[in-house]
Amino acid sequence: MSKFIVFLIVFIGVVSTQLMGGTLIYKVNKNEEKIISDISILSIDRKQVVLKVGNGIERIALTDLVKYYDTNIKIGSAFDDGSSQYDVQIRGLKKPASRTGYAGSQKNRTVSVIDLEYDISIKNNSGNQSRKAIKQPYFYLYVLTTDENNKRKVFVYHYPDAAKCNFKNYDEALMMEKVLSSERESMFLEHGKWQSNANLSWQSIKFKMDGIKERKIIATYLIVWGKDRIICEEGEIWDPTYSIHPDWYARPTH
Repeated sequence: MSKFIVFLIVFIGVVSTQLMGGTLIYKVNKNEEKIISDISILSIDRKQVVLKVGNGIERIALTDLVKYYDTNIKIGSAFDDGSSQYDVQIRGLKKPASRTGYAGSQKNRTVSVIDLEYDISIKNNSGNQSRKAIKQPYFYLYVLTTDENNKRKVFVYHYPDAAKCNFKNYDEALMMEKVLSSERESMFLEHGKWQSNANLSWQSIKFKMDGIKERKIIATYLIVWGKDRIICEEGEIWDPTYSIHPDWYARPTH
């Protein structure tokens, strides 16, 4: 992303942030990012952003800007809890045979399920077992459906229960607030699931397709949050005969 484009993105939020707090993510160094909330943007040029944080003034290079939200995200503890950074690799997403919200026959049908298998790989682990504690990954699965009249509707599923957001539309800031909550639990990976690589663990979860009923599933988009950021995104079109916008999950109307 060019400096000029970043400049425009940030400039859009200036008016709102002068009155209401916003949240900004910026690079501290090559491998570390910092999140600051309840900020106001005082000025922007092609080299730096000047921010009001509390009663103080901070300046960051425009090239260090990662993301900006015009939402004042409630951040949990400012202290690092010692949990490991990690990646998630998706092994597979198993589709229900019916490709609808129901499984089984008309007489004995049940709600269909999407099974997800994935690996967790811990970063920079020295082999100390205690460092295998991680913040539980949060999963958000967007499901695009259509009915017999070609009327489309998006359903959003989450895992675990604590990841639930009251979505109206796609809202990354709302998801981040859940991720950074001080109430988010740590996860101690089961030793029996560790593979020959001591830093790699296999896991599986299920998404129950509540609410879809007879509607046909035509696309999915999965977002996975790690310790403090999105670490995996995967989209799949289930039926290529439909015209589907690449960013359908983030659009206010479908």
